[in-house]
Amino acid sequence: MTRKMDTLKKVPILRVICVALKVAAVQAYLTSQPPMEIFLEAGFHLDAIGHNKPKKCFG
Repeated sequence: MTRKMDTLKKVPILRVICVALKVAAVQAYLTSQPPMEIFLEAGFHLDAIGHNKPKKCFG
């Protein structure tokens, strides 16, 4: 058990946040929330990533 805990300590916090964001985004998409709205609510700037990116990610 200690070995697993040591491994978990080495996971970067950014990776945990990204996984949580992916899960939340997929759940929102499955409830018929539009991809553009999901990205905007998550704080993405569409001018920086492109306005077609949300559709491509879920398409």
